[in-house]
Amino acid sequence: MAPRVDNLDILVEGEIWGINLAEWSHDPDDPQPGKLTITVNNGTGNWIDVVMDSIYPDHQRIWTSGHFPRGQARTHEEEVIYHRDKTIKVNRWRPMNPFGIPRDAGGQLVFSMPDRGDVKIDITVIG
Repeated sequence: MAPRVDNLDILVEGEIWGINLAEWSHDPDDPQPGKLTITVNNGTGNWIDVVMDSIYPDHQRIWTSGHFPRGQARTHEEEVIYHRDKTIKVNRWRPMNPFGIPRDAGGQLVFSMPDRGDVKIDITVIG
């Protein structure tokens, strides 16, 4: 059977996220896990740091982007096999008050990692 491309369902909490792309490419006849690729674009007025964790069935830090300024992007790629069938949460940290102390307020993204195929996510943090 030919590979198919489906939308990846992402629960968006908060007004700080723009989803540019969220797709899952897979072949129903081929159960092989592929690659997870996530690209984060900074559309805010300050630096951000994006953190991606698995939250179910266990907690594990997957990736931290490190600080990057407005107008730049960071991309992370790894094998789906390490996170298949897990629930993934993405948070954004940035300076939030007059003292520049970073917080992760503003919302999060939550999605379930498929057990096969390639997952591609491209987001813009806008707040």
